[in-house]
Amino acid sequence: MSEKEPKYARRRFIGTGAAALAAFPVAVMLGVSSRAARAANLPHLQESDPQAKALQYSDDAAKSKRTSSDQFCHNCLNFEGKAGDAWGPCKIFPGKDVNHNGWCAAWVKKPG
Repeated sequence: MSEKEPKYARRRFIGTGAAALAAFPVAVMLGVSSRAARAANLPHLQESDPQAKALQYSDDAAKSKRTSSDQFCHNCLNFEGKAGDAWGPCKIFPGKDVNHNGWCAAWVKKPG
């Protein structure tokens, strides 16, 4: 091995690292926008869905079998929608949006 190889390897490593570092913000922005686009196009969870039935999901919490009148999807730890949105994604029902004012048996109080 000659003395020049480690020097070139170090330059290649630094060059590759700098390129990756410069590309990272762009990759993050593209990833966020594609996730937002996918989330905006999610179908609404139907009460007739087998998983929804199993967890007693209801679009209207007032008509559900909840144990407390302050339990809604929007204040559940599993709800991933934005405040004020009528529908939003839920960790329990991947690939579907749930009603902001809905409820299911997997409800867990959001901290805070």
